[in-house]
Amino acid sequence: MLEVRGINVFIGESEVLSQISLEVKTGERVGIIGPNGHGKSVTLKTISGLFKPKKGEILFDGKDLIHLNPREIVEAGITLVPEGGHLFPEMTVFENLLLGAYTPEARHRKDQSLERVYSLFPKLKELHRQKCNALSGGELRMAAVARGLMTYPRLLMLDEPTLGLAPNLVEAIGQKLYELVKGQGKNHDPSGARELSIILADENIDLMADVADRAYFIEDGKIRLEGGTKDVLENEYVRKTYLGID
Repeated sequence: MLEVRGINVFIGESEVLSQISLEVKTGERVGIIGPNGHGKSVTLKTISGLFKPKKGEILFDGKDLIHLNPREIVEAGITLVPEGGHLFPEMTVFENLLLGAYTPEARHRKDQSLERVYSLFPKLKELHRQKCNALSGGELRMAAVARGLMTYPRLLMLDEPTLGLAPNLVEAIGQKLYELVKGQGKNHDPSGARELSIILADENIDLMADVADRAYFIEDGKIRLEGGTKDVLENEYVRKTYLGID
């Protein structure tokens, strides 16, 4: 499905990603872990077209995404839910959700997608007339994920969806993500048309262990380790340098 091959990304004169390669298969949930400021967010933003690599390829179903703009990449089926969500605070939950359904296919499936996100996040249905500037932190994160789903993506990328939340809210968001990834295919998507793949970048290791099938450990803008999520999280180097566990 997604193949990232040897990309190098610069911000100004600084190389922030070096020879990054990763892949995501259809229906797979892939985690990206690593210290803050070492390339997780830049990797997701590059896949979504916000940064352009100087070298390498980004292929989606064999189609090169490098020369597409962010809107075209969303239309191809890839959606990024950025850190913080970036909702419009003076607009209601419902209005923000509708903004997610802006591509032709997403507009066509708007009612199905609303049914999907309200089933996954029933609290948002209760709050659909509430302005987003009055939502709690957990409600904002749920609304951001829901708006991402309104684009009718094939690949949903989540950048730090639990960052800064209290432990009980992290658990609540984690439960919703767990429901999302376990409710794959025809049983979850009312249209039954496609299976959702996910890339999750988050600091919460318990969440990563629950959600991701495989994981990549990124450090200093380079992929240092990849494999099954359990194997990566139990790696001695990762445990000592990243998790602080001897």
